[in-house]
Amino acid sequence: MQKERIINRIPSPTFRWLKLNGTKIRLDIASAGSYTGLELPSSIRESESIGFPEDGAFADLPSGLGRELGDILSVTDAKVPIYETDQELEDPLRLSFHYKGVVSEAYGACLSVGAGGSLVAVCDFTSEEGAAGSAAALTRYRVEAGGSLTLVQICRLSQGMTLLSDVGGVCAEDGTFRLIQLVFGDGEVFLGAALRLLGKRAHLHTDLGYLLSGKGRLDINYVAEHLGKKTSCEINASGVLRDTASKLFRGTIDFRKGCAGAVGKENEEVLLLDEGVRNQTIPVILCAEEDVDGSHGASIGKLPEDLLFYLSSRGIDPAAIYEMMAKARIRAITNRIPDQKARQDLESWLGSGLDPDEGDARMVQV
Repeated sequence: MQKERIINRIPSPTFRWLKLNGTKIRLDIASAGSYTGLELPSSIRESESIGFPEDGAFADLPSGLGRELGDILSVTDAKVPIYETDQELEDPLRLSFHYKGVVSEAYGACLSVGAGGSLVAVCDFTSEEGAAGSAAALTRYRVEAGGSLTLVQICRLSQGMTLLSDVGGVCAEDGTFRLIQLVFGDGEVFLGAALRLLGKRAHLHTDLGYLLSGKGRLDINYVAEHLGKKTSCEINASGVLRDTASKLFRGTIDFRKGCAGAVGKENEEVLLLDEGVRNQTIPVILCAEEDVDGSHGASIGKLPEDLLFYLSSRGIDPAAIYEMMAKARIRAITNRIPDQKARQDLESWLGSGLDPDEGDARMVQV
């Protein structure tokens, strides 16, 4: 189905002439998609639904990209797997998606972590050269009291591919949700995440890293909703833009009435390597409660001249300096992935040949 939609709507619109309130996109999604690889821990319970469940635990969960996408799974009759656990799992759930040829598909999944349980889910999106079209991956989650869920999404797409990733869910009392997203290449990627902190002391932590080249495009909309008392969130984004790549980051921390004692922090660092890149950032803090602490900051620009001089004086080629510093920023994010297999795969793909367990020792010392 091909239909024009507006996705990634910011919760509190700004001036229309800035063209930041949402993104208009024409999607061509014709069929239900599926993973090309699955590693499922034996203790995970698996069931299935046609589209997202209309009642029960996964009904009426928030959407980052927007509810305009809600009909994609139902129209394509996509079978949505539901993965549930109430145990502390050491082995991660791994889902792989490899796109080739002409792509036009949508995939959905539901993740549930019961009281005291723990789960890491890793989703890897790749495409072959020459692949073209659109793919959508929609994820819903629930974290019950004291539970912990980490969702890792790695996107490595070639030019011609468009991927939409939508994440939405809730955290109960003392629950923790962590989102790690990494985007590489010169495809088009749209990320939306609506993250609702319902219970007291629920915690959210997001890490976004990107290295965009060519005509790559990244469009992001993060919304952290604080409803429970003493809830906390930390939103971090760090990336590199080169050639004529573009990025638009919307980050909203929404303190709702009744979330007394809540704390929200947002920070972004962007490294611009070429004159032709385009970077847009719009951080927002909404506040309907007095007793809260919210802050945001951004650092955007090129490498400092004194750093370039220092490294050049030690015989390092300028091109190598930019490459080294760009990959160092990305590795600061990849090191936080709680799955050694995924870290090793990214290290190999980045071409470093370094041990992923060396951690921060690999960073440039100046």
